[in-house]
Amino acid sequence: MFAISNVFLKNVSKSGAYRQKLASKKQIFARSQRFFSFNMGLEDCYKILNVSVDSDKQEIQKSYFKLAKRYHPDVNKTEEAQEIFGRIKTAYETLIEERKKEYSERIKNLKNAKEKFYKKRGYYETAKAEFDAKKAKREEEENNTISVTQKLTFEEAVFGCKKVITFDRKQRCRTCKGTKIARGGKYVKCNECHGEGMKTIILGEEEGLGDSYRFEFECDHCEGEGYTINKLCKPCKGTGHTSSKTQEEITIPPGVESNTVIKIKNLGHYIMMKGSGELWITLEVEDHPVFTRDGVDIHSDLKVNIFQAALGDRIDVEVLRGKFRVQIPRGTNQGDVLSLENLGIQNPYKLGPMKGNHYLKIFLEVPEIEDESIKSLLEQYQE
Repeated sequence: MFAISNVFLKNVSKSGAYRQKLASKKQIFARSQRFFSFNMGLEDCYKILNVSVDSDKQEIQKSYFKLAKRYHPDVNKTEEAQEIFGRIKTAYETLIEERKKEYSERIKNLKNAKEKFYKKRGYYETAKAEFDAKKAKREEEENNTISVTQKLTFEEAVFGCKKVITFDRKQRCRTCKGTKIARGGKYVKCNECHGEGMKTIILGEEEGLGDSYRFEFECDHCEGEGYTINKLCKPCKGTGHTSSKTQEEITIPPGVESNTVIKIKNLGHYIMMKGSGELWITLEVEDHPVFTRDGVDIHSDLKVNIFQAALGDRIDVEVLRGKFRVQIPRGTNQGDVLSLENLGIQNPYKLGPMKGNHYLKIFLEVPEIEDESIKSLLEQYQE
């Protein structure tokens, strides 16, 4: 206030009375400032302004302005009021400066807390990603089912056959009997998760960010078991199984189709606590140059000439099991279908007929006629 008055004094009238009045005010304020320039404690400042320790900047300003209206030298001319105002002003400036320091410290702490929070969250995300990858790999390794594909000819699928299948198989380790433990070894509590099998990360609480977030995931050291083995079996490298090539002769039943899956028990991988799984064989059947298949039914084309179609005939046709003599009825037309019952595929399932049918689709062939007498007869028939 008086700094402004000093500037003002340089520009106002040099009236002696006015200068004397301002100088008097300045002298009074300087005296009060010297009187109360001692090192005032924060506790005294709170008492003088009648505010609590938890008061914010707005509350301190409100209390200061209220007291200033009562004890300011421009309002209250008494010497006691001037001394009290000096104390009030000193307390106000001290608390405001303290609030600025506290605010700066809070901003700094919050920034550090956020950096710590994001650093820890980054660690969690990295650890979780690594764990998920290990878990997926472990689940794949613990899958005791073996899947292979076997190709069959059309005839092998229709009539059945025997096939020798070669595949890689994990079998129980003969040294450790699948326990993974070498002689003299034992199970010990995991020192990473202390036997819990889980790890926990809490974000936000200790950083002072308010809400906290709790994340739990399986311990990657013991893979969620809660224990580890202090001495692993060397032949199987602590897996409990060894890998080798295996050959098995399997029987393909008659009537199978493409994408049929044959499941054989106890021929899959050996996994501890699960035993040996299943061998799944997916069949792929090759196409036939003559026959097409629809379930248990067979379809093929039969070419006949116009004389056979018109007059009828008995001809030999190719079926699944060789030759079969079929009767071509008189008046057979292009696209007609003849059904040969029970000459299809044996039904591999219990439902439905035991065997399917063989269907012949008629295609008419028109020969080139050179005999004049036959041409004449056909022309007469056409007329």
